[in-house]
Amino acid sequence: MDKAVQQHLLKGYERGETPTTGRPGHILAPEWDKAVADTKGVAKNDGDIPIYGLYPTTGRRFLKGKYNLEPVPDEVKGKSLEQIALEDEVYLTIKQKNFFAKVKDYLDTLPQAAPGPKPAAAPATGTVKAINCEPGASVAKDATFLVIGK
Repeated sequence: MDKAVQQHLLKGYERGETPTTGRPGHILAPEWDKAVADTKGVAKNDGDIPIYGLYPTTGRRFLKGKYNLEPVPDEVKGKSLEQIALEDEVYLTIKQKNFFAKVKDYLDTLPQAAPGPKPAAAPATGTVKAINCEPGASVAKDATFLVIGK
């Protein structure tokens, strides 16, 4: 890597401005004990800990469902063969009658939405617990408009 580019990329980096030359595993803080503590009462064996460690929110939900600690959400339950067959039948009917093209043609005739502010995007782990504003509303600086929790 070009040294000037490397220096530019590392400038102000929280772990220092010296490039890493060793294995990433030697730099990372150990997380096993914290993951074990966080999954106490949920994880039943050492194989469950990495599931939580890699995917804290969904991993916890998965483990709770796996061990029947809470009901499995409907959106992740498996489908019966009858449900799959019905979905296939509906899809084929729609495809045969060319409904996709008809819907697209209809949508193309609708007026386009006026350009406006773009939605806020923030990478965060967790589950949305509350939304404290209406879609399209202006939000004051430092106002709490979204609550995310585990």
